[in-house]
Amino acid sequence: MSNRNEDSSPRFIANYPGLIDIVENENGDLLFLERLGENLTTSSYIELDGVRYLPPPKAQIPWKLPRIEKISEYWEQSKSDYKKWERNLYLELLQFHKSVSELPSESYYDLLVAWDFHTYLLEPCQYSPIICFYSVAERGKTRTAMAMTYLARRGVVVGSLREAHIIRLSKYFDAMIFFDVKDFMRRVVNNGSEDIVLYRHERGLRVPRVNFEKPAFLDMEYYSTFGATVIGTNTNLDQILETRAIIINMRETSSAFENDITPESCLDLKEKLLVFRARHIHSKLLD
Repeated sequence: MSNRNEDSSPRFIANYPGLIDIVENENGDLLFLERLGENLTTSSYIELDGVRYLPPPKAQIPWKLPRIEKISEYWEQSKSDYKKWERNLYLELLQFHKSVSELPSESYYDLLVAWDFHTYLLEPCQYSPIICFYSVAERGKTRTAMAMTYLARRGVVVGSLREAHIIRLSKYFDAMIFFDVKDFMRRVVNNGSEDIVLYRHERGLRVPRVNFEKPAFLDMEYYSTFGATVIGTNTNLDQILETRAIIINMRETSSAFENDITPESCLDLKEKLLVFRARHIHSKLLD
C-alpha cells in the first residue's frame, strides 16, 4: 500500500495574469473568472506550467465573494453602451458614498469613487496612495472606511498589526487592507511593523524578514506588501507615512445615517465594479 505523496495534495492560487477574480456560483462553488474576447468565462481550476491549481477554500477567503450570475447579467447590460453604463456606475458610487457618511467637502466623494475604481485595476499602477481618515471618536471615519472596504476588490478589515497576517494577505491575495486600529502609530512601532505599512504604497518595495531555521545566505526572505490601503486613526501619523497618504480630517456632523454598512449591502456595486475590471483588464490605461 503506497503512501499518498505530497504532489497529490491540491494546490491553491488566488492570483495569476488575466484573472478577473474568484467568484461564486449559485451552488456555492468557487470559480476563476476570466475574459475571452467579448465573453466572460469561468473554470473550476487553472493549469500553470503543468500544475493544476484550485481556488482557495471558501473559509480562507476573508471577503464577500461576488456572484457570477449577477456579474454576467451586468456584463450583458453594459454591452449596448458601455461608456454610458460606466458613467452611471460612477454616479451610483457617488450617491452611495454620500448616503453613508458626511465628508469635509464635495470633492472628497469624487476622490472615494476614483479610489473604488483604482482598487479594481491595480496591476498597471506603480503607486497606490494611502487614504487616512483622522478624527476623534464618533466622527464617521470607521463607517466611511468600511464602505470603501466592502466596495473594494478583495477588501479586508484588519484590527491588529500582526505582520505574518498582513504579509499573507498581501502575498496570497493582493488584498486591499483597512487598518482599523486605535493608537495606530504607537502600535505600528510596538509591533515593529513600520516597513510593512510604509511599503504598502509602492509596487516593488519588499520587506526583509529572517528565517532562523535556514542556513546562512538562505535565511533572508523578502516580501512585497504593496496594495490599496485605508487607515482609520485617532492619532497623528508618522511624518514619512504622511507623505504617502491622503489625509481626510473628519468633522463633527449632525447628519444621521441609519442604513447599516455590510458586505451584503455593497455586493451589487462590487459586482458592477468587477464588470469595469473585466472591460479594462487587457487595456492600456495610458498611451
